Amino acid sequence: MEHKQLRRAVLVAVCLCLLAGCGKKDKEETPEETSNLLAEYPVGEQTVAALTTEESGVTMDSVVTYTYSGLSSAGTTAQDYAGQLRGSESGFSIVDEEYVKTDAPDFTQPEGEVLLAKNLESAAAPEGGGEDKEGEGEASAPPAEDMVLYVRVSWSEGTCVVSADEAPGKVTAPPPTPAPPPGMSMMEAEDYFKSLSPADLGLPGESMEDFSIYTMSGAVLVDGNPCVRMNVYSNDNPQHTNELVGCFLMNGNGTHLYRLDTATNTVEELDIVRH
Repeated sequence: MEHKQLRRAVLVAVCLCLLAGCGKKDKEETPEETSNLLAEYPVGEQTVAALTTEESGVTMDSVVTYTYSGLSSAGTTAQDYAGQLRGSESGFSIVDEEYVKTDAPDFTQPEGEVLLAKNLESAAAPEGGGEDKEGEGEASAPPAEDMVLYVRVSWSEGTCVVSADEAPGKVTAPPPTPAPPPGMSMMEAEDYFKSLSPADLGLPGESMEDFSIYTMSGAVLVDGNPCVRMNVYSNDNPQHTNELVGCFLMNGNGTHLYRLDTATNTVEELDIVRH
């Protein structure tokens, strides 16, 4: 219990540090307003650089949350603070809720939120994690627990809210983007097209074996992608003649496939991706 109380006290100090330098106040201070603004927020045994601005007063709403009001451009303030935390000295990264690194939000929006985090050195798990093994005399060491230090910044008109804390987790990089599949020869493209389901192409039937496919010469440019045109004919009709049932455009490696409306000369990309 004493440890928990100490941690909460330290978190309070961290938040005060984070909001340090948030500026001057024109009115008489009240108990809710923080007067001795710090340059850093202490969080546990760590510190985080505080948001600083000359135009705002700061109010501590809870143990680890601070509200900056009276900002002329809250989104810009949030963007500048996020940039400060991402610097080499602080070492934070913008992450999603799973602590996977991600792109920055659009700070020009009237309101929004950004989450930043960095990994902490692994610490031993809480006591009780290890158990005595019968006959061995000593308890096994508890496993290390991954922890992050995070800062959440939300903004709305004239206001920024900053909170900081530690949490279980680990900042990780997003999985690598898979390399695009290699290009295909004309025959490989036809074989791949025949392997698709008619339903995925908006065609009737159970198998592409029920259709004849003719690949046209030349390339058609769609969204900057050179594509080959494939005309699909049905063999199942009373006249026993080829009946055009669809026109499709596919780029060289099959990662983009479009259905062509010949009446309007417009295309619709199909939700089919070759991996």
